[in-house]
Amino acid sequence: MKKILKLLTLTLFIWFQPLSALTEQLSLSDVPQVMERFFHFHIENKEWNPTLVRRAFKLYIEQFDSDKSYFLEEEVVPYLSMSDKKALEIQKRLEVNNYSDFLELNRLAQKAVFRARVVRGEVGKELVEQKRGLSTFSNGAVARYPQTVEEIADRQKLRMAKFYQFHEGRTRLETADRKAKVCALFEKKMRRFENLYLFLDTDGARLSQERIEHLFALRILKAFAKSLDTHTAFFSPEEALEMRLSLEKQF
Repeated sequence: MKKILKLLTLTLFIWFQPLSALTEQLSLSDVPQVMERFFHFHIENKEWNPTLVRRAFKLYIEQFDSDKSYFLEEEVVPYLSMSDKKALEIQKRLEVNNYSDFLELNRLAQKAVFRARVVRGEVGKELVEQKRGLSTFSNGAVARYPQTVEEIADRQKLRMAKFYQFHEGRTRLETADRKAKVCALFEKKMRRFENLYLFLDTDGARLSQERIEHLFALRILKAFAKSLDTHTAFFSPEEALEMRLSLEKQF
C-alpha cells in the first residue's frame, strides 16, 4: 500500500511541481509552461495540431454544458465541426499564447447562463403555482444540442424536475411556500456553478482579476490535458493537494 501511495504522490509531484514553485493561483503565463511539460511526457503528441485544437474546444464546451442544456446547436457547431483552416488559425494563435478563442467561447457560455436563468425563472413560477409537481421526461442521454430556446427550456425544466422529485421523495411539498424553497435551493445550486463562468463569487460580486485569470487558465489546461488522451488530466494545486490527502487517508 505504501508503494502505491508513493507512486501516486510522485505522479502528482511530477505534474504540479512547476506550479507549486509559482503560486496557488494559476495565470495565463503558466499555461505554456504546463503545456510544454505535458508534451514532454506524452508519447504521441509533442506539439499543437488541428486535431488537438478541435478536441480541446469540444472538451471546453463539455466542461460547461455536459448535458446539453445551455448552448444552442448553432452556437457550438462552429467549434464542434471546425474546418482544418479554422483549426490551423487557432493553433497559430495558441502557439503565441493567444487564448482569445477560448475567451470568446467563455463569453458564449456567459450568454447561455443568462438565457438559462430567464428560463428557470419562468419554470420555477410554473412549478410553485401548479398543484402537481413537474413531470420528468426521458432519462436517457441527449444526443444533440437544442435547436431552439424552447428546447433549452425543456432541458432546464428536466433538470429542475429531477431535483424537485428528489426532494419530493424525502419531504412533503404540498404548499407553494415549500415548493418555492425547493426552487430557490435549486437555483442556488445552479448559480454556484454558473457564477464561476461569469467570474462572480457566491454573493454575485465580481471576482478579483487574479482569480478570474486562475479559473480561465485552469479550464484551458483541463481541456488541453484531456485532449491528449482520456487518461491524461490536469488538476490545480488545490485539487492535487485534496487528492493527495484523500489518498493518504485511504492507505
